[in-house]
Amino acid sequence: MKRGTGAVLVFALIAACAPAHANFGRATTRKEREAALSPRGAASRLYERIHECFLSDDHVSVERLSGEYLETPRQPKAQDVKFLRALSLVKLGRGAEARAELERLEYGATNPEKKARAAAAIGDSFVEEGDHSSAYRIYQDTLRRYPSFSEAPFLLERLAAFARELGHGREADYFGGRLSAEFPGWAPPGPPQSRPLGRGAVEERPHDNAGRS
Repeated sequence: MKRGTGAVLVFALIAACAPAHANFGRATTRKEREAALSPRGAASRLYERIHECFLSDDHVSVERLSGEYLETPRQPKAQDVKFLRALSLVKLGRGAEARAELERLEYGATNPEKKARAAAAIGDSFVEEGDHSSAYRIYQDTLRRYPSFSEAPFLLERLAAFARELGHGREADYFGGRLSAEFPGWAPPGPPQSRPLGRGAVEERPHDNAGRS
């Protein structure tokens, strides 16, 4: 990285998603300022800004800042950034691009939970487009390949609802029965359509272990 590039990345963030965490502004010691301006510090702050933009539905900024992050020499959160960018592409009406990215993420991940997360997000993308038939197919395939996925009850709930909607009464009973048997007492947060795109993809604040594949 050329000298001064880290500083450029830090100050470029000011224009995107009005910063909620002015870490650089609070860096009062020389050591803190140097850390904030280092390539690693710049990448960390850029990741936080991408995360905040996603939570505030500023998907145009997510796409732009993701490109900047992935050009930095240190990318410890690269997989998470690519995932958020894919979800933002869905919101921007570019579902085909998003699904291609999610397929690459699923293939490249080594963590089964992250593989399942990417696969389920492909189904979510179809829901966003109103294509419940394709989402139904993808969710079934996700549960078949990743039976221990932490979001399984949400997928089962959607599968039961979509099966009923598509006229597959027997399948609706099957998925509803599985949900009751495997997750007794589980209560959905709302109708099937209320499951957020890429549910479980982000938390209120990014953590140090995010982005490990």
